[in-house]
Amino acid sequence: MRARLEAGVLGVVALGLILALGEWAVRVLPRRSALTGVGHVAGLDALTRPSWAWPVLGALLLVAILALVRHSGLRSARFVALLVLLTILAFAGPLGVVVGQHLLILAVAVLVGLLIGLQPLVLVERAAPKGLGLMLWAAVTAIHATFAIHRDQSYGSGSWDHGCMVHNFYRASRFLSSTSTVLGDVDFLGDHFMIGIYLYAPIMWAWASSSTVLLIQAINVGAAAPAIYGIARHRGVSWGQAALLSLVTGLSFGMQSAAYFDSHELTVGLGFLAFGILAFETERLGWATLLLGLFMLFKESLGAYVVALGLLAVWRGVKRKDPRHLKYGAVWIGLGLVWFVLVNRVFMPALIASAPNKPEPHETFGDFGPTVFQAALGIFTHPLKAMGAVFVPEEKLLSHAVLFSGVGGLLILAPEVGIAALPLFAERFLSSKATMWEMGYHYGAPLALYAGWAAALGWERARSWVELGLGHLDPALSSRARWVLPTFVLVAALLTTGVGYRSPSNYWRWDLVYFAPPARRAAHDQAVQLLRGLGRDARLSVQNRILPHLADRPVIYRLGDWNKADYVLLSVGENAWPWDDGYAGRLAKTLSRDPAWRLVYAQEATAVFARVAVTQLPAVPPTPALGL
Repeated sequence: MRARLEAGVLGVVALGLILALGEWAVRVLPRRSALTGVGHVAGLDALTRPSWAWPVLGALLLVAILALVRHSGLRSARFVALLVLLTILAFAGPLGVVVGQHLLILAVAVLVGLLIGLQPLVLVERAAPKGLGLMLWAAVTAIHATFAIHRDQSYGSGSWDHGCMVHNFYRASRFLSSTSTVLGDVDFLGDHFMIGIYLYAPIMWAWASSSTVLLIQAINVGAAAPAIYGIARHRGVSWGQAALLSLVTGLSFGMQSAAYFDSHELTVGLGFLAFGILAFETERLGWATLLLGLFMLFKESLGAYVVALGLLAVWRGVKRKDPRHLKYGAVWIGLGLVWFVLVNRVFMPALIASAPNKPEPHETFGDFGPTVFQAALGIFTHPLKAMGAVFVPEEKLLSHAVLFSGVGGLLILAPEVGIAALPLFAERFLSSKATMWEMGYHYGAPLALYAGWAAALGWERARSWVELGLGHLDPALSSRARWVLPTFVLVAALLTTGVGYRSPSNYWRWDLVYFAPPARRAAHDQAVQLLRGLGRDARLSVQNRILPHLADRPVIYRLGDWNKADYVLLSVGENAWPWDDGYAGRLAKTLSRDPAWRLVYAQEATAVFARVAVTQLPAVPPTPALGL
């Protein structure tokens, strides 16, 4: 009972430290830029005013001191000095550097890890539960799918990333041509070479919908959890700590963004990469070849990923004098190079030329060359410039910091993974497209997977260093170091998702401001059901956030292409990207005055117009919200 009481008190201490120092970080971040330069010191007043965090922090430090007194090993002068240093770092970090909030995160995580991990709790790890990897996969997938489908059902998904993917999946499953009407009569394989989505045709035959694509994506993103668990176990990590790392990776900032923000060709195939890496680490190199070959089918740039994994295999083969790794590494390098060249210089140009319209350019490496091949040459001939471009501007540093602190910085203990990650860094951080640098979209998912991979490889080394370091502070602490590392990593991951970027990660909030309110959502639902009742052959033009719900059909257009459709679904005052928010209202007035069109549905600000020549639906009176 006494041990449980002490553990409970220390748990409250840890939670309070997270809240108090987290509150400090949130106050500092928006104002940090105002504190740089002469004459801006007055801005510190805004940060040092009385706050609920200060008395809470004072009370918690008092409790922590009492906890130190209770345990002889924690009374070491060196240990107390370490706690003081970490506390100073936690408060000074956000004021000092661009990524100061991440110094705070790591410092707080160390503090909490020490306070909780060094307590004499009796936690005996039994044999690993059977099928734990599958259970982790199911749990992480369920979380991803729940949040992503809720966002979609709340009309938060967009027409461009998610609507076009649902449309592409449908056309691929019916083996129709690869011309996308959502993209504006552009060949979607010429836009992104995603022939891997044809593998999911049987699923789309059984259940073709917007939610189906999100579930497929959630399963693929969730595959990071069992993959990292398997790698960690193979490297000797205990099953409990391996499970913790798998959850930290599977629910990291980058993975949440990937599963939550619409859908993307990279993430619907990510599971093949995750299990390919697991097969590589467990030396099932034949399976790894098959899985990596399938992964390459989902995007035109993924051949470069396989080339880099081949380089890592060759490096290991040379280091270990292992001919199998040398042989398979050479195969992967050759396979990746040939596929990359064929896709980018033969298949895609031919598909683009045969379609009515051309896609927007994706070879966005303007600082190094106009095409991906010229850019590769520019990067190779100007390596110092390329190295600098990985860290400039500051937005890139923030993404690095999120990646780094999300696994407690353990990725640096396996630098060999950096060989495999080279094309990922180049694709993201050498791009001239700013959205590639951020963590809020799909592009961070592969690097989050690689960060977890590196952490799994370096975990046992980190654990031995923790034991050695604590033993140096005081020999009595070494025997209780077992839980310091997992506690530290867990707290670092939680704080990174809660504080570590422009805003908390997606799963800290259930609803977002751009979701449709309940009344508008009900109006959208009825309009969608009305149009579904017309069959999948009806030609529709649909506004941005409603389009994904009707995109599982051969032909569907965005709102600006309404003149190509027979039915137009719009919502006045709602987001009409890429057109302005007033576009839907203007279009409603235009259609209401045109005798060739009839208003056949109106509720709240949602309306459906139909061509008189193709519909038998009766006319309905407009609602006041339509402004007609």
